[in-house]
Amino acid sequence: MSAALDKQASTETVVDMSSETSPPPHHTHTAVDNNNQKVTDHVVEQRGEHVDEYLRYDSQHASALYKLKHRYREELAEFFGTFIMMIFGNGVCAQVSLHNGKNGEYLSISFAWGFGVLFGILAAGGISGAHLNPAVTIMNAVHSGFPWRKVPGFVAGQMLGAFTAAAVVFANYRSAIRVFDGDVRQVTGPQATAGIFATYPQPYLTPAGAFFSEFIATAILAIGLLSIGQQKSPDRPKYYAPVAVALLVIAIGMALGAPTGYALNPARDFGPRLFTLVAGYGTETFSTASYYGCWVTIFGPILGGIFGGYVYRGFLDYESVEPESKTV
Repeated sequence: MSAALDKQASTETVVDMSSETSPPPHHTHTAVDNNNQKVTDHVVEQRGEHVDEYLRYDSQHASALYKLKHRYREELAEFFGTFIMMIFGNGVCAQVSLHNGKNGEYLSISFAWGFGVLFGILAAGGISGAHLNPAVTIMNAVHSGFPWRKVPGFVAGQMLGAFTAAAVVFANYRSAIRVFDGDVRQVTGPQATAGIFATYPQPYLTPAGAFFSEFIATAILAIGLLSIGQQKSPDRPKYYAPVAVALLVIAIGMALGAPTGYALNPARDFGPRLFTLVAGYGTETFSTASYYGCWVTIFGPILGGIFGGYVYRGFLDYESVEPESKTV
């Protein structure tokens, strides 16, 4: 015990001596704290450098992404607007075809296509003008001063949008397609499902008859679009143009759509047709009906749109009409 007391006294002496000769306790720990703080500051500084580097990296990539999106904003708008239109269009064809008419009929197809056009225009119209159709883009380049240099990008966006929408609709209705066709992809016949995505002519049509049907229907579309675009009355409703275009498409489908399925639009037909090729339907998607999908639904709408523009310009000269004589 004495040894313990001696040890305790010695310890107390050491403590007392340290209190007399050393700085106050809080000063004693200051050197340690400062050292720790330096270590902490160094770690934080290193971490800060990494954070700053990460933020700079992230900012650079965000800036690059923004610049890319801004650079191709019109093409992306065409992609997205066409995608929206095709989701409704291919979707309603799938619903009607795969359920033996129990969930719709031809009239509902016409209306759904019109609604698809309406919502596609609302999605893209404020950015690109919502052509959603290579025939319309080319028609505008020929007749309305649309820059030719923009045509390839617009057409690419439209084609990709239609292709992507077809893939989404196929994924959504894949189980129904399997049941309907016995899991054998077919282009023609009673169990064919390729017509959900692309158009095919009626058996009674000759290739020339199919071409004329697409040509004249797209000419009517072009005349209607140019007429709608000329209605500049300040009294018209805000969404007059999109609704008018949707009604125009519905009317064309109801009046002129049966012979070929009224493609009217190379992207609407070629994009999904290309998807069916890679989805297992085979080359018949392009070769059937005298290679209908290789030329009728491409050149028929394009030439029809250009022709419709000339008809409009030849018969409807709005530029020389006095403002007070315009009634709309």
